[in-house]
Order: sequence, then C-alpha cells, then structure tokens
Amino acid sequence: MSLPVSEIKLTAELARLLCERGLIGAGEFLIKKSDQLKRPDIPIWLNGLKVIIEGKLHKDNAKFSLETDSKKRINEGLCEIAIGIIYNPRTFQNQITFDQFAIFKLLEDSIFQVKIWHISEIGSKVLYDKWLSMNITDLAHGIKEAERNIISGSLLQQIIEDLSAFTNYFSETMKEIE
Repeated sequence: MSLPVSEIKLTAELARLLCERGLIGAGEFLIKKSDQLKRPDIPIWLNGLKVIIEGKLHKDNAKFSLETDSKKRINEGLCEIAIGIIYNPRTFQNQITFDQFAIFKLLEDSIFQVKIWHISEIGSKVLYDKWLSMNITDLAHGIKEAERNIISGSLLQQIIEDLSAFTNYFSETMKEIE
C-alpha cells in the first residue's frame, strides 16, 4: 500500500512528538563520520548518549532493513542506542489531508512496531527480543530504559576501568620522562 505521506514528513513530526516528551532530537540530520556523511532519521542526545531512530513505512523488507541499519549505526560508532520503527499504514488510510498538524495528530495516536538495540561489550545488543507494539509514550519510555541499561550495565564499568588504566599509564609515562 503506498501512502500519500512521505517518510521525511513522518520523521519530522515524530521528532517533534519525542521532543514534547523530553527527548531532544532533530529530524533528518547529517552526521559526519570519517569522510562520509550519514543521514539518520532522528538523532537524539540523552544524558551524553547518542540515540538514532530509523523509521520505515510498512513494507515486506522493513524489519530486516531496520535491523541491519540499526545494528550498523551502533557498530559504526554513530550511536549507543538505535531504534527501528515501522509506521502503521492503517493509521493513514482514512485520512484525507496530510498537513503537518494532521500528521502530528495521527502519529500521536498511532501504534508503531518498535525494536531497540543498545551498545554492549560485543557491539550491538537487542533490548527486547522481538518487535513490540508501542505508542509514542511507550517509545519515549523504551528509549530511557535503554539509556538506563547502558549506564547501569557493565559497559560503563568497563569504560571507567579503561579510562583509569589509561590515566595510570599516562601518569607513569610522564614520571619516566621527567
């Protein structure tokens, strides 16, 4: 089913809805990594962590594509949390106009298929084992839960230990130079 609304418009309004729920983000933002420009749908900054949301209209390959893209965003170092969202086409089927306000209201009441990954010691790790149905409030809570998992998990402890080891090494090296 093709929809008379673009993913770019959906992305912009989803970003606005998340901002209203305390998550600072922007739709269709460019990120430079090495010599390449990356265009994640919605980058969000949450307590020093980078979150990227990738959204797709419902199609046969949407889940596979989002799983691949989300894991890749983490493994490339673009974010610590990656989220795949599939927009429900039934949300839009009886809608006549698709101005910005109409899209905003439709998304506000919509249910999305969502899967969340976060960084771990071995790369990307899925937060939930399956795709879940979530409304916008559930999505905001899911993002914050992924952030808590990272902060309270062993990954943060490993980063602290690595930083401490480097600081000690640097200090010892500086003593040898003197």
